[in-house]
Amino acid sequence: MYPLGGSHFKTLRGQINQIWDNPRFGLLGLLVAIDFDDELDTTGLRCPEPLMMVRNRIRSLASGRVLKVVATDPSTTWDFPKFCTFMSHEMVHMDTETTPYQYWIRKG
Repeated sequence: MYPLGGSHFKTLRGQINQIWDNPRFGLLGLLVAIDFDDELDTTGLRCPEPLMMVRNRIRSLASGRVLKVVATDPSTTWDFPKFCTFMSHEMVHMDTETTPYQYWIRKG
């Protein structure tokens, strides 16, 4: 058993703080699973295919529904947020720290 003030506790507290402060995990990743209504896998596809597939799939969803997109094309990291802004959709969350990239888009 380690005392609360010991070096093991400080190490554990430091590790928890690193995870908590990491935007990839943080509060969202630790406490909330992002719910989605449909999923689209665009891995291996290159611009403009992922964006066009997202556009077509999101058109089939009802307003307020969430589409999860998995992609490997680096251009999606700027294409998808701009698409959401232009088309009045909401980028609920995006995980672009590692590939495959993941996006959750709520239809506006």
